[in-house]
Amino acid sequence: MTVIGDVMTGGPAVLCLLEKDSIRTMIEQMLYYQCSSVAITDTDDVQTRKPLAILTKTDVLRWVLKHDLSSPIKSALDPTRALTIVDTDMDVDVAANLMVHKKVHHLIVIEREASVLKGIISAFSLATYMASEKKVWPFPKNFVLDNICEYQNVELEAVETNV
Repeated sequence: MTVIGDVMTGGPAVLCLLEKDSIRTMIEQMLYYQCSSVAITDTDDVQTRKPLAILTKTDVLRWVLKHDLSSPIKSALDPTRALTIVDTDMDVDVAANLMVHKKVHHLIVIEREASVLKGIISAFSLATYMASEKKVWPFPKNFVLDNICEYQNVELEAVETNV
């Protein structure tokens, strides 16, 4: 079984900002690090930071249309939107289903015991993993390749007889 901790972006690679940081700073950081999401945390300390929220490119674009870029990040947070949090030990298939069910593209990953931010898992990270050699989804690779070849041969024969 593969767990989230094996697939997520984690540790210092996670872009984290504080509620007091400006939207402009967040956008600059997202562009510089080519990130699609930012974890908003309670502290800069990597060892103890706890997630408060997550903001994505889509959230930022919606917000920027109506507000000033020098505003603090806190003003862009939606207090009615629940933060979807998973544990590093969660199975990736369960996480993928959770994303579909919650209609989100990013999940905050924590360490269960301390509730400390460990990373972010994106739909892109899951798709990359699912397309890799590590994942035998949901059929063995040979089964898929054999059936694709068989399907292509049938199609090619049908085209050749119509010519």
